[in-house]
Amino acid sequence: VGSGRTEIAKVIFGANPHTGGNLWIDNKLVKIKDPAQMIDEGVVYVPEDREIEGLIADLSVSDNMLLPSVVKYALMGFVNTKAEARTYSRYTEQFQIKSTGPNMKISELSGGNRQKVVLSKWMAMSPKVFLFDESTHGIDVGSKAQVHRVIQELAGQGMGILMISSDLPEILKMSDRILVVSDGMLVAEFSRDEATQEKIMAAAVTGKNSG
Repeated sequence: VGSGRTEIAKVIFGANPHTGGNLWIDNKLVKIKDPAQMIDEGVVYVPEDREIEGLIADLSVSDNMLLPSVVKYALMGFVNTKAEARTYSRYTEQFQIKSTGPNMKISELSGGNRQKVVLSKWMAMSPKVFLFDESTHGIDVGSKAQVHRVIQELAGQGMGILMISSDLPEILKMSDRILVVSDGMLVAEFSRDEATQEKIMAAAVTGKNSG
């Protein structure tokens, strides 16, 4: 808490202002403007507070899942409902989302299933970079394992993954490279092989790499 990790992710997504730095995607310098522009660049953000920032409580499961990509299904002002239905079925099956149907209110789903809907809505956009902010916080063990599996599959497909987590075992399990942030500054970097919980904690507390 207070490390500035979330703020960095929001800057990359265009949701927070920034004062400097460069962002490169696929060897292209990207000028960060706002979330809409960053989504067009292939950057998506899974927030820690999915209830407020990730979902619209009054909408259905299907609407929440498909809202960001609705332009993909629109043709001359009409929505291709068959294409929408296929996408809904695809991600409902892939994530094993437990709902009574596409018209079920998102607020009626469990926390784990709501998080799966957040992941689904961004996967439907075919992004290049995923920003995960405490993506498994507060969900059940089974849903957590599914989220981990999807992240590993996305990384295996060549997608860029920035995973923010305060769960040290999760960090050690999921990361190829670990960056420790304190007071908004990068204070340490570890490879998967050299990282330990003790080294990460020491860097976070002291604000420097202990080796």
